[in-house]
Amino acid sequence: MRGWLVLVLGLASAVLLFVTELATLSYRTIGIGGCESRVDPGVCTTSGADAHGHALWLIALLVLLFGFGAAIGRSRPAGLAVLVCGLVALGIALIGDAPDLGQTRGLEATYTQVQAHTGSAFWLEIAGGALAVLCGLLGMRRREPQRR
Repeated sequence: MRGWLVLVLGLASAVLLFVTELATLSYRTIGIGGCESRVDPGVCTTSGADAHGHALWLIALLVLLFGFGAAIGRSRPAGLAVLVCGLVALGIALIGDAPDLGQTRGLEATYTQVQAHTGSAFWLEIAGGALAVLCGLLGMRRREPQRR
């Protein structure tokens, strides 16, 4: 039963980390209107891929592969690898992304009432990293199969 849970958690984590790169990490508004109609759209929004260069896709793939090894093969090293991948994803979110979420990218010099907002990618990244950590912890607690 625990093997299925490890497998499902690893798959869910990989999906969330993959979708993170496609979602909006942060966006800016000017007053009550959108930013895109006034300035270059590249200044107005930041996707996960813009911020990470698709690094989370690699981490998602590793979580998927190692999660499979921890679930099906009962490999404790694979469980540890999933745990490390989750910690790396959380580090990217909390150390790399979180400090930049409030940046207005110099728009306040030209416009008043510029606000920065956190997009869904940040929360997807946190959830994906947390699920990978949980998957890794559960995977490391599994017993090796008996050898005959």
